[in-house]
Amino acid sequence: MTDTNKASEAMSRTVLGAAAGDLISGTESGAGGNALVDGGRIVGRVLAAQGVKHLFAVNGGHTWPILAVLREFGIKLIHMRHEQTCAYAADGWARTTGTPGVCSVTAGCGLTNAVTGLAT
Repeated sequence: MTDTNKASEAMSRTVLGAAAGDLISGTESGAGGNALVDGGRIVGRVLAAQGVKHLFAVNGGHTWPILAVLREFGIKLIHMRHEQTCAYAADGWARTTGTPGVCSVTAGCGLTNAVTGLAT
């Protein structure tokens, strides 16, 4: 492992926490020993490690890599019709079950539509 890889692993452990950093480093190796990892798979691993069972979402181009791997990690996608309802549903889920409530929206207007729900 090169110094750059060590620095990258240390940064992921610092930013995401030790458990998430360990999950990310457990990837398949590609040619030359470089780690091959998909961003959606990283998010799926971290969500599963945090005990997330449901993800409330309106799909969009930026979130497809995440949505594509949810089933592999035992996370159920609950498709909503508006980004604001995603945020409210995740909040309601967390309050009633005591488990993490997670919403996923795409960039731009998807995010701005979710802001009111996130502010709750």
